[in-house]
Amino acid sequence: MQKRSYWLDLFTGTTWKEFLAAGGQVSGFRESRWKSMQKMRPGDYLLCYLTGLSRWVGMLEVLSAPFIDETPIWKDESFPCRVKVKPVITLTPETAVPVIELREQLTVFRGLKNPAAWSGAFRGSPVQWKTGDGEVILEALTRSAYRTNPHGFINPLRFARNVQPKPGVVGFSFFLDTAILTRPARHANPPSLVWNRRRNYVTTASYEVGVLRIGRQGTPRD
Repeated sequence: MQKRSYWLDLFTGTTWKEFLAAGGQVSGFRESRWKSMQKMRPGDYLLCYLTGLSRWVGMLEVLSAPFIDETPIWKDESFPCRVKVKPVITLTPETAVPVIELREQLTVFRGLKNPAAWSGAFRGSPVQWKTGDGEVILEALTRSAYRTNPHGFINPLRFARNVQPKPGVVGFSFFLDTAILTRPARHANPPSLVWNRRRNYVTTASYEVGVLRIGRQGTPRD
């Protein structure tokens, strides 16, 4: 099995919003980056970084080989060198992870003659990052997503065939990859998600387009 690679994917606050508004299914880069993208493979992860705020805001899984397309997604630039993606984690700018919090763990902060020189690692994308750095960022994003809503930490693939979206459920995209709910919620971790086995649905969640939407029926969770 081929080892997953991690790639830096730079966004501004505006291009991140535009990406999500378009469905979060395609990430794009400038034409000058086409050669760099040729090493990108399905299954790789894109490390989504907000310039200006210097925060990690999400993780995307690559679903396709690179392709050229100029279908409008972003207002100011076309970013025609593209790959199809699916969200693994998407946070808001407010819940995104400040890169400076990971300075003791990321290699881009090591061996610098000037302590401020780390920003040079964020001047263009895509750039392939070390696997260890990618795993550190993935763990940090997962923790942030869990803190934002700890009651939704389940694997959505377990429910894809049985749980239907419920109108009015409010929530956000969330990383769901480690806990598998196979029995009533009192045996799961965390314990507050309620699965009605007889009626075959989860009362505090709905499964929609590959992303679990968290919330009570009609109102967001506190």
